[in-house]
Amino acid sequence: MKRLLLAVMFVSLYANFALAHPPTAIQVKAIDATQIEVTILHGTKNPDVHHIEEIIIFLNEQKIIAQKFSTQQDSGTQKAVYNLPELVKIPKAVIKVYADCNKGGDMTKEFVLGK
Repeated sequence: MKRLLLAVMFVSLYANFALAHPPTAIQVKAIDATQIEVTILHGTKNPDVHHIEEIIIFLNEQKIIAQKFSTQQDSGTQKAVYNLPELVKIPKAVIKVYADCNKGGDMTKEFVLGK
């Protein structure tokens, strides 16, 4: 009986991890001198249950934005637009974007704006 219970627990745990996965890509696009659009590519069958839960934005290594989500925009992406007035004062800003899946898995990608 103990072996059966352990086997069921193992299969349940494995199934949960198998469903979890990090984003496949992070894209950042400058809209204008003070705004960026962040797109997180993350496939899911049910965005209400399995989604990008958090996006964190760093500007030159300083955390400036942390946003939580309770669902994903659609089954393939989570998009957000951020106003960063500081960008006007920084000729070559280093933007780092961290994205976290609510089921497990994350990704961080760095971008240089204003090259």
